Amino acid sequence: MKVIKIMLWVSLFGIFGCNPPSPNTEAPSKLVPGTPEYEAESEKIMGTIHAEYKAYFIKDYEAWQSKFVHEDYLKFWGYWEGYPEKVRQYNNWEELDVDKRKRMAGEITAYWDENAGMEIRDLNVQIRGEVAWVTFKQISRDQKTGEFLGEALETKILEKVDGEWKIAYLNFLYLPTEEEGES
Repeated sequence: MKVIKIMLWVSLFGIFGCNPPSPNTEAPSKLVPGTPEYEAESEKIMGTIHAEYKAYFIKDYEAWQSKFVHEDYLKFWGYWEGYPEKVRQYNNWEELDVDKRKRMAGEITAYWDENAGMEIRDLNVQIRGEVAWVTFKQISRDQKTGEFLGEALETKILEKVDGEWKIAYLNFLYLPTEEEGES
């Protein structure tokens, strides 16, 4: 009986605190803004975000799709008053790919053209190991005329795949324009 109690105590002692965490279970380190490593990774992340945006509006499917993870866990959700259903959601890569491939092939007209420009405000980039999340307000304007095209609140979660940042989650809430809000 005494041996069983000792074995039980040794087991419990080992489970609850004697063993250091394995490298696989340690929390990834947070990169600190202002450090060279943070600035370098943040620049790469924003490069992915800008390249995805531009590729979409010039209908460059190959460039656009290369900015996403092609996995079942990918999520792409957005609200826009202009959508017939108001909220559009894609719950895996295949759903997103089918629709966007059609859109970029010309079967569905793109919303803007190569003149669409993105201004980012209230940027927040958090980087934890191989995962990052970004929140910001996006202001879109026609770069030739300066015409206001729209404003959205965006959240993107990216992960590093083979050394490159890819979008795994994208959410946008397109804010109504004054004309939309008046109806």
